[in-house]
Amino acid sequence: MLARYRMFGRLGFFGVEQGTPRGAVQFLRAAQAILAAPHTALWITPQGRFADARERPIRLQPGLGHLARRTPRATFVPLALEYVFWDEQRPELLARFGPAWRAEESATSADLSAQLATALTATQDTLAQQAIARDPAAFQMLLEGRRGVNFIYDSWRRLRAGLRGETFNPEHGAQ
Repeated sequence: MLARYRMFGRLGFFGVEQGTPRGAVQFLRAAQAILAAPHTALWITPQGRFADARERPIRLQPGLGHLARRTPRATFVPLALEYVFWDEQRPELLARFGPAWRAEESATSADLSAQLATALTATQDTLAQQAIARDPAAFQMLLEGRRGVNFIYDSWRRLRAGLRGETFNPEHGAQ
């Protein structure tokens, strides 16, 4: 996909050949080089693909446990993301970071992968509960998009509010 969408390569994305020893070596070398530099971050999809947030059990790629074992000074932070439709036409992106985590020196790569999977699962489950509760106060707004249903319907609603002497509020959930 990097050949097709070159912009991602310029942003620092790198591909990993899935399911091969060569791909595992490529991943570990690139990840270790990134994490060896100060003030850097490595964002990965630990399942090796984009997966549904409700998929259980979470199956992480084995390279993640090996990376944690080889970079004991690195801090891992699970991140859960969900797109939800609450009140508007377009979805909202909800994000939740789990607690920061570091590898135990005596743990095996398999144990570290299991610990990371448990941490990610807990983070995803907490985010799912917050998404179901539909309480915007549980989140900090970073970006806000346009509100409203669609141009034609909102135009009609705006006109109707004007004729009634009311203030138009484009939010879908507004009364």
